[in-house]
Amino acid sequence: MFVELPVLSGAATVPVAEVRDGQVVRICLRGVGESGDDPPPTDEDRRVASALSERLGAWDSGHRVEVDVPLAWGGVSGFAERVLHALVEVQWGETITYGELAQRAGSPGAARAVGGVMAQNPWPLVLGCHRVLPAGGGVGNYQGGPVLKAWLLAAEKSGDQPAPKRRSNS
Repeated sequence: MFVELPVLSGAATVPVAEVRDGQVVRICLRGVGESGDDPPPTDEDRRVASALSERLGAWDSGHRVEVDVPLAWGGVSGFAERVLHALVEVQWGETITYGELAQRAGSPGAARAVGGVMAQNPWPLVLGCHRVLPAGGGVGNYQGGPVLKAWLLAAEKSGDQPAPKRRSNS
């Protein structure tokens, strides 16, 4: 099942979570649609989707967000799994460089590869890949774009930042 997440109201990006077998499979920051052959959601899928929505909904009200929903780790292995598990240790409001995260994952010198893992993170917002920054400064890239990444970092530090607004097409 896919569910829009009530976070970043008014933002250019509306996060959508895919929940299956009672686990969060992925969170998409660029939109995704259900296909006709998706299995019907179970009660557990609905419970997990509701818990995820509730926890992430606190972000817009400036509250610290601790998301403790089950994640579907089955599609993640090897280096990516080590990096994402190391990322779990980077707490709300903290930042780390790609190189530092590579070191924590047991692969010093693999900063570029860590960047690739961050680009493919199936659970942005839950596993805070927005907290990983380039060593040379700036915010770097992000699945939802650099403006959203900068907003997420600022919101975690101050707790009262309005979400970045959607661009008008005019």
